[in-house]
Amino acid sequence: MSELPPSPWGVLAEELEQDLSTPLAESLNHPLVTPLSDTAALRIQGQRWREFLQGQLTCDVREARPDQALAGAFCTPQGRMVANFLLVCAEEDDHAWLQLPRSVAPALQQTLQKYAAFSRVSVEHDPERLGIGILLQPGSPPPPPLASLSPGKALHCHRAEDHLILQRDEAGHRLEWWQSVTAAQESWPPLAAALSPAPPDSWRLLDIRAGLGQVEAETSGSFLPQMLNLDLLGAVSFRKGCYTGQEIIARLHYRGQSRRRMQAVTGPLAADQPPPRPGQRLLDAQGRSQGELVQAVVAAPGRFEGLAVVALPPPTALTLDEAGTEVRLGPLPYAITEE
Repeated sequence: MSELPPSPWGVLAEELEQDLSTPLAESLNHPLVTPLSDTAALRIQGQRWREFLQGQLTCDVREARPDQALAGAFCTPQGRMVANFLLVCAEEDDHAWLQLPRSVAPALQQTLQKYAAFSRVSVEHDPERLGIGILLQPGSPPPPPLASLSPGKALHCHRAEDHLILQRDEAGHRLEWWQSVTAAQESWPPLAAALSPAPPDSWRLLDIRAGLGQVEAETSGSFLPQMLNLDLLGAVSFRKGCYTGQEIIARLHYRGQSRRRMQAVTGPLAADQPPPRPGQRLLDAQGRSQGELVQAVVAAPGRFEGLAVVALPPPTALTLDEAGTEVRLGPLPYAITEE
């Protein structure tokens, strides 16, 4: 499987990580800007791209508009997610992008390409699409490029000339600014002067606290959409008809309930210890597997925050398998419910 070329933000991201002086959790209390070096865009090109994706993705592609992105996933015939992403339409409506973690983008590209030729659709990595993450605080004035925006609902797309601003939250405080590589690199210095530059893990921590899990390379093929709460987040349509993996996913929805759901987790870390990796098992007091880690970051010295798929009802005590690190469950910003 081929790998993506290095991100144009790679060097900047490393510098921000090395120069990190404020814990990630504390940095979220201030307006910040970060390069989205861990995110890639796959371009789906062709007149029949909607028809093609409608038969492949969990979301109802007919609802995607140039001014409104969709969350969704692509699954195996067994209903396990290869990747989850945001679907963003172009204004011309002859192509769209899937924005997702770089680690899993080659796997999704390779898998979709097997089906795309039959629909005369191409699936290619778009190296000219580069993102900047911006977090504003209530009452803080936005930098000039964002001053004229009128907040919409979550995943609303603001367009102007050759760039796109994607609103990630309902309040309009969290934004992704997508441009060409040259334009993004030119936009970075004034944004870095107006806001606090932060490493990409700050954006991942915002996702974690919002309860938005991402499939990474280590967990591709591991989770059903319901395990990452995608059905609760509007990323699965149960009315659109057939798509890859639909039978398994729909059966779980209509005939039973998910026995594992994603939860927020926290745990201790030794000094200079990296966060636990996606896919690490969570064990109960008897050493039985009760879940898997979805993602985690070092939120503060000696502490990580993350998301994990955990058995329901959750055990009273959980540890990470490799180190025996105690893990505590925390609340999500939305309720875990079964229809």
